Amino acid sequence: MSDTQLIKETFDKGKGILNMVPVFVPRRFSKAGLRLRLHPHDYYALGTERGSIKERWFSSVIPAMNGELAPPDEGMSYVLPLDGNLAQKLQLKEAVDILGEQLIGEELKRKYGTWPMYSKSIISIRCSTTCISILKQPPG
Repeated sequence: MSDTQLIKETFDKGKGILNMVPVFVPRRFSKAGLRLRLHPHDYYALGTERGSIKERWFSSVIPAMNGELAPPDEGMSYVLPLDGNLAQKLQLKEAVDILGEQLIGEELKRKYGTWPMYSKSIISIRCSTTCISILKQPPG
């Protein structure tokens, strides 16, 4: 089955609800926080040279800019197919590109051409906050 077919089937059978794969992003500054409720062994899951896991990203269609050690899709959200097969996960960006207005609505598609925002929980030793970022401004 092609990715296009799988995305459409996941969207249709899920009645418009997409199950997302958790996205955790490491940062090299500061110490790991506790509020993401990760096991202490997972704070440095990607190695100490990458930094500790401090952020959880939601509905992101853009990558984290984490330097040369980061994979190109770090920070990007993935949709889990209905069968739960993680090996067949699909990028949310691809789902937005394929489903367009059906997924994000006519206004967002017209104004931004894509899903225009993401949110992230930022955890450090002293603070916890959730940020919502707008990816780009509308034309005009």
